Amino acid sequence: MKRIWLLNINQNNPIEQGWGQNWSKYHAFIESKAVCGEYSQDTNFIETGITESEIIKNPGIACKQCRAKIGVL
Repeated sequence: MKRIWLLNINQNNPIEQGWGQNWSKYHAFIESKAVCGEYSQDTNFIETGITESEIIKNPGIACKQCRAKIGVL
């Protein structure tokens, strides 16, 4: 299972998704579902990911629940 970090995208209205806003957090997705259980989305077509090393360097940019569940605190 490959884990990727993505911003959640409101697929019905991408403008409301929060691109570039400081309240947007990256979520860890495995098989199109966020580890925290809050979101699901098709991860095959989205290229807004970030490396896990960036999450480790800057933990404040990622969902606390996702980080805790996978052990990236």
